[in-house]
Amino acid sequence: MAQACRVIVAATRFTDVKRLIARVRYTSAKSFLLDYPMSLKALTAVLNNDAYTMTVMADGTGVLLDLRNESLLTFNESGAFMFGRIKEGDSEEAIVAQVVATYQVDEATAQSDLTIFVAQLKQALAVESADK
Repeated sequence: MAQACRVIVAATRFTDVKRLIARVRYTSAKSFLLDYPMSLKALTAVLNNDAYTMTVMADGTGVLLDLRNESLLTFNESGAFMFGRIKEGDSEEAIVAQVVATYQVDEATAQSDLTIFVAQLKQALAVESADK
């Protein structure tokens, strides 16, 4: 953080300062998302920000427009389904039960898929942030 402050003082234009502050915030968000064991409830709060808009296509796949990072993320059908459940605030147990019922998989597979999906989602959002 001290280095960022020194660079901000050296910036000559207001827009440069805004970009540097944003970069510090994104770097902090990346560390938070990747290192902090975020609950689904906390992830729900992050995803319910106006910066994220999900569109589910006719075939069940999805596209997430991430305005904060100016990026698009695509999801297969089960990923779009899990994203929707997370964004609605469903508990981990409820999502696993819904995946089991919807996709006719066993509970261990559904739990594993959800865990991997959440980790990949957190990483994708954080990695995109770090690049800005």
